[in-house]
Amino acid sequence: MTHPWPGWQDELRAVLSASQERYRATGAVSAPDVAGPHELGRDWARAHRSLAPLLLAVEDLTREAVRAVITGADDDSGVPRLAANLRGAGVAVIRELLTGARHSCSPVVPRPADQQLTAANLLWGAHVPPEPGYAVIAARSRHTGISDFGRCVDDALGACGRPGFVHLLLDSGGYLLGPAHDEQDAVNLALRLHEHLSGAVWLAVAWRANTDVEEGRHEASVVLDLVTSLAQPPGVYGVEDVVVEYALMQDTSTLVALLSLIAPVVHQQSLRTTLETLTATGGNRSKAANALDIHRSTLNYRLGRIEQLTGHTPNIAHGLQTLAAALTMYEVVHAPDPADRWPEQVRAWV
Repeated sequence: MTHPWPGWQDELRAVLSASQERYRATGAVSAPDVAGPHELGRDWARAHRSLAPLLLAVEDLTREAVRAVITGADDDSGVPRLAANLRGAGVAVIRELLTGARHSCSPVVPRPADQQLTAANLLWGAHVPPEPGYAVIAARSRHTGISDFGRCVDDALGACGRPGFVHLLLDSGGYLLGPAHDEQDAVNLALRLHEHLSGAVWLAVAWRANTDVEEGRHEASVVLDLVTSLAQPPGVYGVEDVVVEYALMQDTSTLVALLSLIAPVVHQQSLRTTLETLTATGGNRSKAANALDIHRSTLNYRLGRIEQLTGHTPNIAHGLQTLAAALTMYEVVHAPDPADRWPEQVRAWV
Protein backbone atom coordinates (compact mmCIF):
# COMPACT_ATOMS: atom_id res chain seq x y z
CA MET A 1 0.00 0.00 0.00
CA THR A 2 1.56 3.28 -1.07
CA HIS A 3 1.19 6.50 0.90
CA PRO A 4 -1.65 8.61 -0.57
CA TRP A 5 -0.24 11.84 0.90
CA PRO A 6 2.44 12.86 3.43
CA GLY A 7 1.43 12.16 7.01
CA TRP A 8 -1.62 10.06 6.18
CA GLN A 9 -0.68 7.43 8.75
CA ASP A 10 -0.59 10.04 11.50
CA GLU A 11 -3.95 11.42 10.41
CA LEU A 12 -5.60 8.01 10.38
CA ARG A 13 -4.06 7.14 13.75
CA ALA A 14 -5.36 10.42 15.18
CA VAL A 15 -8.88 9.75 13.92
CA LEU A 16 -8.95 6.21 15.29
CA SER A 17 -7.49 7.42 18.58
CA ALA A 18 -10.11 10.15 18.79
CA SER A 19 -12.76 7.53 18.08
CA GLN A 20 -11.46 5.41 20.96
CA GLU A 21 -11.59 8.42 23.28
CA ARG A 22 -15.20 8.99 22.29
CA TYR A 23 -15.94 5.32 22.92
CA ARG A 24 -14.89 5.82 26.54
CA ALA A 25 -17.42 8.60 27.08
CA THR A 26 -20.61 7.69 28.88
CA GLY A 27 -22.59 10.79 27.95
CA ALA A 28 -24.65 11.51 24.89
CA VAL A 29 -22.87 11.01 21.61
CA SER A 30 -22.36 14.21 19.67
CA ALA A 31 -20.56 15.21 16.51
CA PRO A 32 -16.76 15.03 16.65
CA ASP A 33 -15.11 17.97 18.38
CA VAL A 34 -12.49 18.16 15.65
CA ALA A 35 -12.77 18.08 11.91
CA GLY A 36 -10.42 15.10 11.67
CA PRO A 37 -12.83 12.48 10.31
CA HIS A 38 -14.34 14.90 7.79
CA GLU A 39 -10.96 16.10 6.55
CA LEU A 40 -9.50 12.60 6.47
CA GLY A 41 -12.45 11.30 4.46
CA ARG A 42 -12.04 14.15 2.00
CA ASP A 43 -8.29 13.74 1.60
CA TRP A 44 -8.53 9.95 1.46
CA ALA A 45 -11.03 10.11 -1.39
CA ARG A 46 -9.08 12.80 -3.23
CA ALA A 47 -6.07 10.49 -3.20
CA HIS A 48 -8.25 7.82 -4.89
CA ARG A 49 -7.74 5.39 -2.02
CA SER A 50 -10.08 2.52 -1.28
CA LEU A 51 -12.58 3.45 1.43
CA ALA A 52 -12.91 -0.14 2.66
CA PRO A 53 -9.82 -0.25 4.95
CA LEU A 54 -10.74 3.07 6.54
CA LEU A 55 -14.43 2.45 7.18
CA LEU A 56 -14.10 -1.20 8.18
CA ALA A 57 -11.28 -0.28 10.59
CA VAL A 58 -13.58 2.16 12.40
CA GLU A 59 -16.36 -0.45 12.42
CA ASP A 60 -14.00 -3.03 13.92
CA LEU A 61 -12.86 -0.55 16.57
CA THR A 62 -16.48 0.06 17.49
CA ARG A 63 -17.14 -3.66 17.79
CA GLU A 64 -14.06 -4.15 19.97
CA ALA A 65 -15.03 -1.23 22.21
CA VAL A 66 -18.55 -2.58 22.73
CA ARG A 67 -17.19 -6.04 23.44
CA ALA A 68 -14.70 -4.65 25.97
CA VAL A 69 -17.45 -2.83 27.85
CA ILE A 70 -19.70 -5.90 27.94
CA THR A 71 -17.01 -8.39 28.96
CA GLY A 72 -15.58 -6.03 31.59
CA ALA A 73 -18.88 -5.36 33.33
CA ASP A 74 -19.54 -6.76 36.81
CA ASP A 75 -23.22 -5.91 36.44
CA ASP A 76 -25.40 -4.18 33.86
CA SER A 77 -25.36 -0.80 35.60
CA GLY A 78 -25.02 1.70 32.79
CA VAL A 79 -23.74 -0.88 30.33
CA PRO A 80 -26.70 -0.84 27.90
CA ARG A 81 -26.53 2.94 27.61
CA LEU A 82 -22.77 2.92 27.17
CA ALA A 83 -22.91 0.15 24.56
CA ALA A 84 -25.54 2.11 22.62
CA ASN A 85 -23.39 5.24 22.83
CA LEU A 86 -20.37 3.35 21.57
CA ARG A 87 -22.27 2.09 18.55
CA GLY A 88 -23.59 5.59 17.94
CA ALA A 89 -20.07 7.00 18.15
CA GLY A 90 -18.83 4.55 15.54
CA VAL A 91 -21.65 5.44 13.17
CA ALA A 92 -21.03 9.16 13.73
CA VAL A 93 -17.34 8.83 12.88
CA ILE A 94 -18.09 6.83 9.73
CA ARG A 95 -20.70 9.34 8.60
CA GLU A 96 -18.22 12.17 9.10
CA LEU A 97 -15.69 10.30 6.99
CA LEU A 98 -18.32 9.76 4.30
CA THR A 99 -19.33 13.43 4.33
CA GLY A 100 -15.73 14.38 3.69
CA ALA A 101 -15.40 11.77 0.95
CA ARG A 102 -18.57 13.01 -0.79
CA HIS A 103 -17.17 16.54 -0.88
CA SER A 104 -14.20 15.29 -2.88
CA CYS A 105 -16.23 13.57 -5.58
CA SER A 106 -16.42 14.80 -9.13
CA PRO A 107 -19.88 14.54 -10.69
CA VAL A 108 -18.27 14.36 -14.15
CA VAL A 109 -15.42 11.88 -13.80
CA PRO A 110 -16.46 8.65 -12.02
CA ARG A 111 -13.77 6.66 -10.26
CA PRO A 112 -13.61 3.06 -9.01
CA ALA A 113 -13.68 4.34 -5.43
CA ASP A 114 -17.03 6.01 -6.09
CA GLN A 115 -18.73 2.59 -6.12
CA GLN A 116 -17.43 2.03 -2.60
CA LEU A 117 -18.69 5.47 -1.57
CA THR A 118 -22.12 4.63 -2.98
CA ALA A 119 -22.16 1.35 -1.07
CA ALA A 120 -21.03 3.00 2.17
CA ASN A 121 -23.61 5.79 1.89
CA LEU A 122 -26.35 3.17 1.62
CA LEU A 123 -24.96 0.88 4.32
CA TRP A 124 -24.70 3.68 6.89
CA GLY A 125 -27.97 5.37 6.03
CA ALA A 126 -26.68 8.48 4.31
CA HIS A 127 -28.75 7.85 1.16
CA VAL A 128 -31.99 6.04 0.39
CA PRO A 129 -31.56 3.83 -2.70
CA PRO A 130 -34.12 3.92 -5.52
CA GLU A 131 -35.27 0.28 -5.64
CA PRO A 132 -38.01 -0.90 -3.22
CA GLY A 133 -35.98 -3.67 -1.55
CA TYR A 134 -32.36 -4.68 -1.10
CA ALA A 135 -30.26 -7.70 -0.25
CA VAL A 136 -27.55 -6.77 2.24
CA ILE A 137 -24.77 -9.34 2.50
CA ALA A 138 -21.91 -9.36 4.99
CA ALA A 139 -19.01 -11.46 3.72
CA ARG A 140 -15.95 -13.03 5.25
CA SER A 141 -13.25 -14.85 3.32
CA ARG A 142 -10.43 -16.85 4.83
CA HIS A 143 -7.43 -18.67 3.31
CA THR A 144 -8.68 -18.32 -0.24
CA GLY A 145 -5.38 -17.28 -1.78
CA ILE A 146 -7.36 -14.60 -3.61
CA SER A 147 -5.66 -11.23 -3.94
CA ASP A 148 -8.78 -9.34 -5.04
CA PHE A 149 -11.92 -10.58 -3.35
CA GLY A 150 -13.92 -7.67 -4.74
CA ARG A 151 -13.14 -8.71 -8.32
CA CYS A 152 -14.11 -12.30 -7.51
CA VAL A 153 -17.43 -11.04 -6.12
CA ASP A 154 -18.00 -8.97 -9.26
CA ASP A 155 -17.33 -12.03 -11.41
CA ALA A 156 -19.68 -14.11 -9.30
CA LEU A 157 -22.42 -11.48 -9.52
CA GLY A 158 -21.96 -11.41 -13.29
CA ALA A 159 -22.30 -15.18 -13.43
CA CYS A 160 -25.51 -14.88 -11.37
CA GLY A 161 -26.86 -12.26 -13.76
CA ARG A 162 -27.43 -9.69 -11.00
CA PRO A 163 -26.53 -6.15 -12.06
CA GLY A 164 -26.88 -3.12 -9.84
CA PHE A 165 -24.81 -4.42 -6.91
CA VAL A 166 -22.17 -2.32 -5.16
CA HIS A 167 -19.74 -3.42 -2.50
CA LEU A 168 -17.32 -2.32 0.18
CA LEU A 169 -14.79 -5.14 0.43
CA LEU A 170 -11.33 -6.02 1.57
CA ASP A 171 -9.70 -9.28 0.49
CA SER A 172 -10.96 -10.82 3.72
CA GLY A 173 -14.53 -9.55 3.55
CA GLY A 174 -16.91 -6.64 3.97
CA TYR A 175 -20.32 -5.85 2.51
CA LEU A 176 -22.21 -5.97 -0.75
CA LEU A 177 -25.76 -4.93 -1.51
CA GLY A 178 -28.15 -4.63 -4.41
CA PRO A 179 -31.79 -4.86 -5.45
CA ALA A 180 -33.80 -7.93 -4.41
CA HIS A 181 -37.53 -8.53 -4.69
CA ASP A 182 -38.00 -10.08 -1.27
CA GLU A 183 -36.27 -12.09 1.45
CA GLN A 184 -36.33 -15.34 -0.51
CA ASP A 185 -34.84 -13.61 -3.54
CA ALA A 186 -32.04 -12.29 -1.34
CA VAL A 187 -31.34 -15.73 0.12
CA ASN A 188 -31.36 -17.38 -3.31
CA LEU A 189 -28.92 -14.79 -4.59
CA ALA A 190 -26.57 -15.38 -1.65
CA LEU A 191 -26.69 -19.13 -2.23
CA ARG A 192 -25.86 -18.76 -5.92
CA LEU A 193 -23.14 -16.24 -5.14
CA HIS A 194 -21.55 -18.60 -2.65
CA GLU A 195 -21.45 -21.36 -5.26
CA HIS A 196 -19.30 -19.12 -7.49
CA LEU A 197 -16.84 -18.06 -4.77
CA SER A 198 -13.84 -20.28 -4.06
CA GLY A 199 -12.20 -20.92 -0.73
CA ALA A 200 -13.65 -20.58 2.76
CA VAL A 201 -16.35 -17.92 2.47
CA TRP A 202 -19.11 -17.06 4.92
CA LEU A 203 -22.09 -14.96 3.79
CA ALA A 204 -24.75 -13.52 6.09
CA VAL A 205 -27.77 -12.15 4.23
CA ALA A 206 -30.58 -9.82 5.24
CA TRP A 207 -33.36 -8.25 3.19
CA ARG A 208 -34.74 -4.81 3.89
CA ALA A 209 -36.92 -2.16 2.31
CA ASN A 210 -34.90 0.67 0.81
CA THR A 211 -35.47 2.90 3.84
CA ASP A 212 -34.01 0.31 6.21
CA VAL A 213 -30.77 -0.75 4.51
CA GLU A 214 -28.67 0.39 7.48
CA GLU A 215 -30.70 -1.91 9.74
CA GLY A 216 -29.99 -4.73 7.29
CA ARG A 217 -26.26 -4.03 7.52
CA HIS A 218 -26.43 -4.31 11.30
CA GLU A 219 -28.34 -7.59 11.15
CA ALA A 220 -26.04 -9.16 8.58
CA SER A 221 -22.94 -8.02 10.48
CA VAL A 222 -24.12 -9.49 13.80
CA VAL A 223 -25.16 -12.77 12.16
CA LEU A 224 -21.77 -13.06 10.46
CA ASP A 225 -19.92 -12.40 13.72
CA LEU A 226 -22.04 -15.02 15.48
CA VAL A 227 -21.60 -17.84 12.98
CA THR A 228 -17.84 -17.30 12.72
CA SER A 229 -17.43 -16.98 16.49
CA LEU A 230 -19.37 -20.22 16.92
CA ALA A 231 -17.06 -21.91 14.36
CA GLN A 232 -19.85 -22.68 11.91
CA PRO A 233 -18.64 -23.98 8.53
CA PRO A 234 -18.45 -21.72 5.48
CA GLY A 235 -21.84 -21.17 3.89
CA VAL A 236 -24.83 -18.84 3.73
CA TYR A 237 -26.57 -17.80 6.95
CA GLY A 238 -29.49 -15.70 8.09
CA VAL A 239 -30.78 -14.54 11.45
CA GLU A 240 -32.98 -17.65 11.68
CA ASP A 241 -29.81 -19.75 12.01
CA VAL A 242 -28.76 -17.98 15.22
CA VAL A 243 -32.06 -16.56 16.38
CA VAL A 244 -31.50 -17.05 20.13
CA GLU A 245 -27.94 -15.75 20.07
CA TYR A 246 -28.99 -12.81 17.90
CA ALA A 247 -31.76 -11.85 20.31
CA LEU A 248 -29.36 -11.96 23.24
CA MET A 249 -26.83 -9.78 21.40
CA GLN A 250 -29.55 -7.13 21.04
CA ASP A 251 -30.44 -7.25 24.76
CA THR A 252 -27.33 -5.98 26.52
CA SER A 253 -28.79 -6.25 30.03
CA THR A 254 -29.64 -9.93 29.58
CA LEU A 255 -26.32 -10.61 27.91
CA VAL A 256 -24.36 -9.09 30.81
CA ALA A 257 -26.46 -11.07 33.28
CA LEU A 258 -25.74 -14.34 31.46
CA LEU A 259 -22.01 -13.60 31.32
CA SER A 260 -21.95 -12.85 35.03
CA LEU A 261 -23.91 -16.03 35.72
CA ILE A 262 -21.53 -18.34 33.87
CA ALA A 263 -18.24 -16.65 34.82
CA PRO A 264 -17.53 -18.82 37.92
CA VAL A 265 -18.02 -21.96 35.81
CA VAL A 266 -15.83 -21.02 32.86
CA HIS A 267 -12.99 -20.12 35.20
CA GLN A 268 -12.83 -23.75 36.38
CA GLN A 269 -11.90 -25.92 33.44
CA SER A 270 -13.31 -29.16 34.83
CA LEU A 271 -16.71 -27.56 35.42
CA ARG A 272 -16.71 -25.90 32.02
CA THR A 273 -15.84 -29.14 30.24
CA THR A 274 -18.51 -30.97 32.23
CA LEU A 275 -21.19 -28.45 31.28
CA GLU A 276 -20.12 -28.50 27.62
CA THR A 277 -20.26 -32.29 27.56
CA LEU A 278 -23.63 -32.50 29.31
CA THR A 279 -25.03 -29.99 26.81
CA ALA A 280 -23.60 -31.95 23.88
CA THR A 281 -25.24 -35.15 25.15
CA GLY A 282 -28.63 -33.50 25.54
CA GLY A 283 -28.54 -33.68 29.33
CA ASN A 284 -27.92 -37.44 29.44
CA ARG A 285 -25.72 -37.87 32.50
CA SER A 286 -24.70 -41.45 31.72
CA LYS A 287 -23.46 -40.46 28.27
CA ALA A 288 -21.74 -37.39 29.68
CA ALA A 289 -19.90 -39.44 32.34
CA ASN A 290 -18.76 -41.91 29.70
CA ALA A 291 -17.61 -39.15 27.36
CA LEU A 292 -15.67 -37.52 30.19
CA ASP A 293 -14.33 -40.88 31.37
CA ILE A 294 -15.32 -40.15 34.97
CA HIS A 295 -17.48 -41.95 37.54
CA ARG A 296 -21.13 -40.98 37.74
CA SER A 297 -20.61 -39.74 41.31
CA THR A 298 -17.84 -37.41 40.11
CA LEU A 299 -20.17 -36.04 37.46
CA ASN A 300 -22.91 -35.48 40.05
CA TYR A 301 -20.45 -33.65 42.31
CA ARG A 302 -19.42 -31.32 39.50
CA LEU A 303 -23.04 -30.66 38.54
CA GLY A 304 -23.77 -29.85 42.15
CA ARG A 305 -20.88 -27.36 42.17
CA ILE A 306 -22.26 -25.73 39.03
CA GLU A 307 -25.62 -25.34 40.73
CA GLN A 308 -23.98 -23.85 43.83
CA LEU A 309 -22.04 -21.32 41.75
CA THR A 310 -24.87 -20.29 39.41
CA GLY A 311 -28.13 -20.99 41.20
CA HIS A 312 -29.29 -23.07 38.20
CA THR A 313 -29.36 -26.84 38.22
CA PRO A 314 -28.09 -28.51 35.06
CA ASN A 315 -30.07 -31.63 35.98
CA ILE A 316 -33.33 -30.19 34.68
CA ALA A 317 -34.09 -28.99 31.16
CA HIS A 318 -34.70 -25.33 31.95
CA GLY A 319 -31.58 -25.03 34.08
CA LEU A 320 -29.42 -26.71 31.44
CA GLN A 321 -30.88 -24.49 28.70
CA THR A 322 -30.08 -21.36 30.68
CA LEU A 323 -26.54 -22.48 31.45
CA ALA A 324 -25.96 -23.60 27.86
CA ALA A 325 -27.13 -20.23 26.53
CA ALA A 326 -24.86 -18.43 28.98
CA LEU A 327 -21.88 -20.56 27.99
CA THR A 328 -22.54 -20.01 24.28
CA MET A 329 -22.70 -16.23 24.71
CA TYR A 330 -19.51 -16.29 26.77
CA GLU A 331 -17.78 -18.08 23.91
CA VAL A 332 -19.17 -15.57 21.42
CA VAL A 333 -18.06 -12.41 23.20
CA HIS A 334 -14.67 -13.83 24.16
CA ALA A 335 -13.89 -15.34 20.77
CA PRO A 336 -10.83 -13.89 19.06
CA ASP A 337 -11.75 -11.64 16.17
CA PRO A 338 -12.03 -14.02 13.21
CA ALA A 339 -12.09 -11.26 10.63
CA ASP A 340 -8.46 -10.20 10.43
CA ARG A 341 -9.82 -7.64 8.01
CA TRP A 342 -7.41 -4.78 8.54
CA PRO A 343 -4.25 -4.50 6.53
CA GLU A 344 -1.21 -4.97 8.75
CA GLN A 345 -0.37 -1.29 8.35
CA VAL A 346 -3.69 -0.20 9.80
CA ARG A 347 -3.73 -2.70 12.68
CA ALA A 348 -0.23 -1.60 13.71
CA TRP A 349 -1.30 2.01 14.10
CA VAL A 350 -4.11 1.48 16.59
